[in-house]
Amino acid sequence: MKALLLVVYTCLAIFIGYDVLVAEEYTYKNENVYVVQGDTMWDIAEKHMQPGEDIREVVARISEANDLPKGVLYPGHFIKVPVRVSVQEDYRLAQKER
Repeated sequence: MKALLLVVYTCLAIFIGYDVLVAEEYTYKNENVYVVQGDTMWDIAEKHMQPGEDIREVVARISEANDLPKGVLYPGHFIKVPVRVSVQEDYRLAQKER
């Protein structure tokens, strides 16, 4: 009976932990964006977010990258927008640049 429970728990641990083991890693590449009148942090984040990303996380990354805790943007300034790139895509981009 103990052996059976051990097998069941092991299978559950493997099944549940599978996503953690194969989770895709991301890197971020900064894009410079020129802020124009009427731009909001939310609008810029929406334009640069990748499928499946939470826009709030993108806004937080932009705020942190530019030291803008209140998210205030000024027209005429450039800001850095960290755009998510998967490790596999980043590797392919590096191969093309050679």
